[in-house]
Amino acid sequence: MNFVTLEFATFFLFVLVAGWLLRERDGEYRAFLLVCNLFFYALAGMAFVPLLLAVAVLNWGAVHLMSRFSGQPRKRKGVIALDVALHVALLAFFKYYEFLILGLESLASAAGLDTGILRHALPSMEILFPVGLSFYTFQGLSYAIDHYRCPDEPPRAFLDVLLFVSFFPTIMAGPIMRGSSCRSSGTGHGIPATCRKGSRLSSAGCSRRS
Repeated sequence: MNFVTLEFATFFLFVLVAGWLLRERDGEYRAFLLVCNLFFYALAGMAFVPLLLAVAVLNWGAVHLMSRFSGQPRKRKGVIALDVALHVALLAFFKYYEFLILGLESLASAAGLDTGILRHALPSMEILFPVGLSFYTFQGLSYAIDHYRCPDEPPRAFLDVLLFVSFFPTIMAGPIMRGSSCRSSGTGHGIPATCRKGSRLSSAGCSRRS
């Protein structure tokens, strides 16, 4: 859904009005916004939704592991290093897979081997780069990295992490929010407050683009 279309304006207005009506009901607001986030991203490609969920699971799991290893800096460092490595590998796979296959085919051809075997052994090169992958990958990482830097912060529930990673005004074109936005503000309204602020900034941005 393009940001400068009537469809997006209608969707965005609906989210703002419904969010205002739910402003005093924190749990309902979170659930509503999460459904809107996933619906918005599914419109860009339903096949990519599991990847978005996987990024949220990776960072949620990494933070819970680091929380269990409180007071063990080596283990915490190992967990965050693995988390970063997995995300970099994910980005590299989608961005450079075709380049890698072409390189392997060139090497096989230079060695006099049958490149047809390589094509059958590896998946098709027609792999689309998931929409917004870079943005929500780094947004998820920012949550895990901020927790690594602030080990006393309690880990968030999985649905809160998914809400943060999938926030629809930023998932397609940024900006990437700091992981501190995913923390509780002490009143239980940390994420919804951040989302409302983000929605206001997005509405201002959309009006400038138009």
